[in-house]
Amino acid sequence: KNNYIYEESLCSYNSLSSDQDSIDQFLYLVKHWISDTLSSIVIEKSSGKCIGIIVCRFCSIEDNSLEFSRLRLYEGEKWNIIQNFKNYLSQKVDIYKYYKSVAFFRVYAWFILPPYRGQGLGKKLLECVINQQLPEMVHLGCNVISGIFTDKKSQEIASSLGLKTLYEVNYTDWANQNNIVLTENMKAENATVSVMACQINTK
Repeated sequence: KNNYIYEESLCSYNSLSSDQDSIDQFLYLVKHWISDTLSSIVIEKSSGKCIGIIVCRFCSIEDNSLEFSRLRLYEGEKWNIIQNFKNYLSQKVDIYKYYKSVAFFRVYAWFILPPYRGQGLGKKLLECVINQQLPEMVHLGCNVISGIFTDKKSQEIASSLGLKTLYEVNYTDWANQNNIVLTENMKAENATVSVMACQINTK
């Protein structure tokens, strides 16, 4: 709450922090996502403080979770803008069809506190999901991980771990086309939002 909504690109440029209903909706959803127990955190050994997190969920074609997400009405104007954009991306790329898979792992949030960046912690979190958590889901027909990566740094890390870009769009262009007024000028290097994914070798 005190960091993510101010620094994550889509939250920042849409000023999610100015909309209490959107903040409340975000916090409610994060707690719900984490309850799936498929999330990992980084703990600072000396203080016991949580300094990073990656929130993932198991998406199955049977439970139609992505379709439900697209149809759902959320609280908060700013949060709905962000979700509408993510739904737009989800409609552009059908992960199930692309990888001929009945399920996949989806990255919902990925964040390291500012003072602890540059130490490889974010990469280690995503690497842990790909190399340890995902293989445990293969028996459920899940050998794919995907996410919407909203800034250049996260895209570079994801790419270095084998994820490839399936679709990308300039967020400023999308906002203009949909009459969305951005409260901050988006940095050029973070203007492109990418849907990225990879499939692990199960042989």
